[in-house]
Amino acid sequence: MSERRGEYRLALLCWGTFAGILFCAVSYWQAVTVVQRAFDVPSFPPGGVDYWLCWAAPLVAVATVGAVALIVWRRARLALAGFLVAFLLTGLCMGMFGYSVDSMPYYM
Repeated sequence: MSERRGEYRLALLCWGTFAGILFCAVSYWQAVTVVQRAFDVPSFPPGGVDYWLCWAAPLVAVATVGAVALIVWRRARLALAGFLVAFLLTGLCMGMFGYSVDSMPYYM
């Protein structure tokens, strides 16, 4: 019985991780673009507090909602934890890549 329970918990964690990566890959750059346009933050030249706040806003929003859901929804904690960790790490990687794309005109 405990072997099945362990497999179930691992499956929840894996599905949550997959969902976090997929959701971030599909929505993160679009959310950053919407925030940049809403607050008239130029993507070039990159840098400055406003620029980095636009990249951090979607991550902070998802982390806040996810933390509340982790506290409230006990049965889905593993899936939510996998989702949050995957979303935040994928978002950080995409933010670093986005910064390199935004700073590319300096090097051309």
